[in-house]
Amino acid sequence: MKSNHGFSLIELIVIMVIIGILATIAALNFSQWQRKYAIEGQVKEMLADLSNVRMQAIQTKREHRVFLNPQAYTTVRYEDTEAEVVRIEPTDAASGGQVVTSAGQTIADRQFRRALRFGIQQYTAGVVTPFDNTPIIINNRGYATTRMTIAVAFGDTSGPAYDCLVIADARVNIGRINTNDNTCQLQ
Repeated sequence: MKSNHGFSLIELIVIMVIIGILATIAALNFSQWQRKYAIEGQVKEMLADLSNVRMQAIQTKREHRVFLNPQAYTTVRYEDTEAEVVRIEPTDAASGGQVVTSAGQTIADRQFRRALRFGIQQYTAGVVTPFDNTPIIINNRGYATTRMTIAVAFGDTSGPAYDCLVIADARVNIGRINTNDNTCQLQ
């Protein structure tokens, strides 16, 4: 009588192939999950920064501006005697640029710059346009004089719960872009 002890080589190879396939699927899902939460994290970070700029404008009773670019944004606090800021001039990749006024002065002590992992674009009625030093002006009472919708990582398929910010007069909201009706549905 023959006794079967253990597994045959073919059975072991089949099991190894199945384990390999499952590991590949798990790795792909983990990568997509990581990207989804990174996009959501960037949206939350931008919401916190924009809310902070609004509060600083109220506390200091000074106008603040946020200059938006595809991979970064810069906030600037204004003084009563300053000339109007007209542009952000690039200096190097690390610093991201300096704020230059119409009088040719640079402002370093009243600015904050954040580099972004995912690109941002302006979203209007289903059309995305890149930012190019586009300002969000927040007056000394904390009201934004510029209304817009900011899309983060537009067209990403990882399915983040929120991927846009809506800048309104008195607040900033986060939401998810609905391409069916071309709006940012607020969360």
